[in-house]
Amino acid sequence: MRLHTLTMTGIGPYAGTETIDFDRFADSGRFLLTGPTGAGKTTIIDAIVFALYGRVADSDGSSKQRLRSTLVDPTTRSEADLTFSTSAGVYRILRSPEYRRPKKRGTGTTRQNATARLWRLPAPGAGPVGEPVTRLDDVGAEVARIVGLTRDQFTQTVVLPQGRFARFLRATSAERHALLRDVFGTGVFDAIQEQVAERNRSTDRSTQAARQALRARAELAAPLLAALPAPDPAGDDADEPGPAESDAIETDAPVPHAPLDLAGRLTALADAPVPDDAAVAAVTEEALARSRTALIPLAEAVERTRDEADAARTAAEAAADLRQRLDQRQELLAEQSRLEARRTIDDAEAVRLDAARRAARLAAPVRQRDRARHNLRTARDLAMRALDAGARIAPENRDAAAAALGAADGEPNPALLQHAEELLGAAATLARTRAGSLEPLVDLESGLADRRTALARTRISLEAHRAEADERMRTLDARPARQAELQASLDAARRAEAELPRARVEHETATARRDAAARAQGLASRLEASGRAVAEAAAAVQEAKERAAAQHRAWLKATAGSIVTELVDGEPCPVCGSTEHPAPADLEPGTISRAQVERADADRARADDLLTRRVREHHELDQEYRAALDASGARLLPELDAALAKAAERLDSLAEAARPATDVAERLAGFADETAAMRDALEADRTVLAERGARLESEQTALDADRDRCAKAAGEDATVVEHHRTLLASADDAELVRTRLTETRSAVDRVVHASDDLAEALTEAGFTDAAQAGRATLPPDALTALAEDVDHVRAERERVHHALTHDPRISALTGEEAVDVEAARRHRKAAERARDEALAAHATALEAHRRLEETLTAVAEAAARLAGALEEARALTRVAALVAGRNDAVTPLATWVLLDRFAEVLIFANDRLAQMSSGRYELVRVDDEAGSAARRDRGLGLGVIDRFSSGGVRDPRTLSGGETFYVSLSLALALADVVTAESGGVSMETLFVDEGFGALDPETLQIVLAELSRLQAGGRTVGIVSHVEELRRQIPDRIDVTGTPSGSTLTVTAP
Repeated sequence: MRLHTLTMTGIGPYAGTETIDFDRFADSGRFLLTGPTGAGKTTIIDAIVFALYGRVADSDGSSKQRLRSTLVDPTTRSEADLTFSTSAGVYRILRSPEYRRPKKRGTGTTRQNATARLWRLPAPGAGPVGEPVTRLDDVGAEVARIVGLTRDQFTQTVVLPQGRFARFLRATSAERHALLRDVFGTGVFDAIQEQVAERNRSTDRSTQAARQALRARAELAAPLLAALPAPDPAGDDADEPGPAESDAIETDAPVPHAPLDLAGRLTALADAPVPDDAAVAAVTEEALARSRTALIPLAEAVERTRDEADAARTAAEAAADLRQRLDQRQELLAEQSRLEARRTIDDAEAVRLDAARRAARLAAPVRQRDRARHNLRTARDLAMRALDAGARIAPENRDAAAAALGAADGEPNPALLQHAEELLGAAATLARTRAGSLEPLVDLESGLADRRTALARTRISLEAHRAEADERMRTLDARPARQAELQASLDAARRAEAELPRARVEHETATARRDAAARAQGLASRLEASGRAVAEAAAAVQEAKERAAAQHRAWLKATAGSIVTELVDGEPCPVCGSTEHPAPADLEPGTISRAQVERADADRARADDLLTRRVREHHELDQEYRAALDASGARLLPELDAALAKAAERLDSLAEAARPATDVAERLAGFADETAAMRDALEADRTVLAERGARLESEQTALDADRDRCAKAAGEDATVVEHHRTLLASADDAELVRTRLTETRSAVDRVVHASDDLAEALTEAGFTDAAQAGRATLPPDALTALAEDVDHVRAERERVHHALTHDPRISALTGEEAVDVEAARRHRKAAERARDEALAAHATALEAHRRLEETLTAVAEAAARLAGALEEARALTRVAALVAGRNDAVTPLATWVLLDRFAEVLIFANDRLAQMSSGRYELVRVDDEAGSAARRDRGLGLGVIDRFSSGGVRDPRTLSGGETFYVSLSLALALADVVTAESGGVSMETLFVDEGFGALDPETLQIVLAELSRLQAGGRTVGIVSHVEELRRQIPDRIDVTGTPSGSTLTVTAP
C-alpha cells in the first residue's frame, strides 16, 4: 500500500486546508515530520487512519472529537481526503467526523452525522471511475477488502503511533495475549475457548437439573406406590417372581429392598450415580400390575348397577308415557265439543273470505286504469307548458295545438292532436333547413378575428425585419476597421511565437541545474554518513581480526581442554575411542571450543563483507555527488531557484502572448468571404421583405370582403352566429311541442284500453260493477287476518279428529287404565344412585391408576434424560479440559494458537535488534513472567538477553529509555513484517514512525537510521515523526508543522 496525497480541512489544530503530496518523497525514500510539541504532527497520522477506518490511530485512549478543529467556523465541515493505492488499484476516500453544528432554523445546535465517500481512480490525481460508495458500512467493508488489514493491523504495519512502541515490550503476558490477538485476528479462538467452557458449565447445570428432576419425580411417586394394595399371596402369580426378582435370581445379585417396598426401591434407583433403566422399568411394571388388579372388581360393580339402572329407567318412562296419553285424550275430547258449538260463525267467515279474495284480484285492473288517467293529465300539462314556453312558434300552429288539447277538465281530441303534430313538424324542418344554409358563413365569421390578429402580427414582424436589415447594413459598413485590428493582433502574437523555442530551452536548462543542485545537497549528507559507516566497518574488521587471532591462539594452547568440550555421551572420544567419559580432564581457565573459533572466523568474514559493501556504497555516492555538482554548475540552490523562477515567468508570458495566434489567423483568413456572404444575405432578405409586404396587402383586401358578406347574412341579428342560433331554437321549440302532443295522444289511447280491461275483469270475478267489488274488498292486513282465522279453525278441527280416530297412541285408550308414576320414579332414583356410587368409586381408582402411570412414566423419562446428559457431559468435559490448558503442553487453545506467531515475531525482531544493538541484545520467550496470568498465558512472557552482562535474562522494564526505544522499534517492525505475511503478502510501501528518537545517543541514532534505510532499500517510504535537530540535518525532505494562535500550517520541502 502506498499513500499519494492527504488533504485536511478543519482537522485538529489545522483551521484551514492543508495538502501533503507523499509522492514527492518517493525518490529519497524517507522524510521528516517535524514541529513543536502539540503543533499537530500526530494529527496527520490520525487523519490518515481516520480517513481509512473512521477512527484515530490511538482510539482506545482518545476521542474522535479531537479531529474536529475548534478553530473553524461552526458551519465549516471537517474533512480528511486521502488518495492511496494497493494491488487492487488507486482509490480516493473522503471522510467527515460527527460534530455539532448550528441549526438551520431557530437557535441551538444539532448533530452533523459522520459521512464517507470512496472512489476508484484510474491513476493518482485523475478523475473518479463510476459512482462513489457512500454508506458507512459499505465504505468500511470496501476499505478492508482493498487494504487487506484491520485498523489494529494497519497501526502495527503502516502507522506506528506515539506511545505504542514500548506497549508491547513492557506488557504483561495477559496484555501481550490481548495485543497479539487483536493484531493477528485470533479472537475467534478466545471465543471458542470461552464457548467450550460455557457449554461445559451449561452441561453440568443440565446434568444437575436432570438429577434433581429424577429425584422430584421419585418423591411424587412414593405416596402413590405406598397406597397400592398388597399382592394376593393366593393369586395365580403368587409363586412367580416379578421382573425385578427374575433379574436378581439370574444375576445372583442381592435384592436391596423387600419385594413389597416399591417406594423404597424407586427412591434408591433415583439416588444411584447412574440410573438403571431396566430396574426402573421393573418397578413401574409391577406397580401398574397391582393397580390394574385392584380395578377389576370395581369395573364389575359398575356393569351390574348400570344394567339395574337401565331397567328402572325403562319402567319409569313407560308409566310416565301412559299418564301423558290419558291426559292428552281428555284434552282432545273437550276441544272437540268447543269447536262444534261455533260451527255457524266459522262458515260465515269462510264465505266472507271468498268474496274478499275475488275482489282482491280486481285491484290490478283498477290501478292500471287510474294510472292511465293520471298519465294523461300529466302529458296534457307538459304539452301546455311546452306550448306556453315556445315563443318562436307561429300563431297558426299555436292555435291548432291549443284546440287539439281542449279544455283542462276535458279529454283531448286524437284527430286534432295528429293534425297539430304535422303542422309543427313541417315548421321545424323549414327552420333547420334555413339554419343549415348559414353554417358556411358561421365558420367564415368565426375565423375573422384570428385573421385580423394574424395580419396585425405579420405587419409587426415585417417592420421588425426591416429594422434588422438596416442594422446589418450598418454592421457591414464597420467591418473594414475591424479587419485592421485583427491583423495587428496577429502580428504581435507571431512575434511572441518566434521567441518561444529559445525561452523553453532556457527554462529546461534552469530546471536541470536546479534539480542537480538539490540532488547534490541531499547526497552531501548521505556521503558524510557513508564515510562514517566505512570508518565504523573498518574498525569492526580490525576488531574482528584481533578477536579471531586471539581465539586461534587460545585454542592452540589448550587442545586438551578443547577436546574435553567436544566430548558427548554415547559418541567416541577422538583420543581413545571410548563412548563413555567417566573422568574428563579439567578445563583450564580460558579454554575454548573449536566451534567458538569457527564463529570468530565467521564474524571476521562478515565484517570483511560489510566493509566491502560500505566502501562500494561510498564510492557510488561520491560519483553521484560529483556528477550532480557538475550538472548544477557549482552554483548555490537559492541562486538557481531565482533563475528558474525568472525563466518560468518569461516562458509563461511568451506562451500567453502567442496563444491567440492560430485563432486570429483563422478569423482573418475568412474575414473577406464572411463580409461578402453577409452582403449577399442582406440583399436576399430585402427581396423577401418586398414580397411579404405585397402578400400582406392582398390578405387585408380579402378580409374586408368576407366581413361584408357576414354582415349581410346576419339580417336583423348582430352576427351570423346569433341568426343561426335563433333558427335552431325555433326548430327546437316546434319539435318539443310536437313531441308532447304525440305523448298526449298515446296517453288517450292507454286510458281507453285500461277501461275496457277493467270491465272484462269485473264480469269474470262475478261482480256487476266496480262499486260492488269495492264493498267486498278488505284491506290487506284484514284479509290476511281473516284468512289466518279461517285456516286456523279448519286446521284445529282436522287435528282433533285425526288425533282421536287415527293416532294409535290415543285411539287405543278407553280411559279406564290405571298407573303409579311416583312409585316407578322412586325405584329409578334408587337404582341410579347405586350406579353413580359404583361409577365414582371406579373413576377414583382409574384416576389414581392414571396418575400412577403418568408419574412412573415421568420417572422413566427423567432417568433416561439423566443418562443422556451424563453421556453427553463425559465427552464435553474432556474437550473443555484440553481447551482450557489441562493438556500435555499446559497451554490453553487461544494461547497455543499465538505461540508460533509470537516466535516468528521474535525471529524478525532479533534480526533487526542485532543490528541496532551491535549484537548486545536478544529477545527470548519466558514461561513465567511477573504479572502474567499463570497457566492461561504460559509462553507469552518476554525477556531480554544482555550479552554484555552475566545476569542472564533481564526484565524489559529494566532497559533505559534509548534501549527501550530501539528494542520496541525492532518489535514493532517485526510485527509489521509478520502481519504483512499473514495478510497474504500485502505490500506496505509507506511507513510512519512516531517519536522516540530523542532518547537515543548519536551513535545509536545512526544505527537505527541505518536499519530504517534497509526498509527504504526494500521500496518503502519512511516518515519519521520527531523534532530531534540531528534528524533535521540528515533528512532534507520534510514536512514542517508551524503552530500559531489562529491554527497550524504545513510547509513541505521536497523535490
